[in-house]
Amino acid sequence: MAAPTASHWVVVFPLTDSPQAIFKPLVDSLKESGDVAKASPFRVPSTMKVGTLDSLMKLADDLGRADSFCEGVVRKTERQVAESHAAYELAQAARAGAGADGSKPVVEPYKFTIGAEPVASFVERWSWDA
Repeated sequence: MAAPTASHWVVVFPLTDSPQAIFKPLVDSLKESGDVAKASPFRVPSTMKVGTLDSLMKLADDLGRADSFCEGVVRKTERQVAESHAAYELAQAARAGAGADGSKPVVEPYKFTIGAEPVASFVERWSWDA
């Protein structure tokens, strides 16, 4: 039983004007397109600097490998938590006598959170520590 997942993209624009001068037209364009997506600013600290092109390319390669590994671990953990939650809920429903009339008990999918906040809103509001 796979739970629906949210998709987030990071889009980078060259900063020729103020951040708002670039972000506002993007938001307006999304609204004109029928709100097909939601845009949230992702602030990068001004102290974050990139070294040479060689070091940037090496970091990009390392990031690709780390991303694949981390996504695999997170997906496996997500699947195991969801399956465990479903099994627990079915056991609780069976103990309570749900489904005694032959109907199958309804199990709500597990809602993943970070703290008490839904994952999607956490990702949209996340920022680096100053």
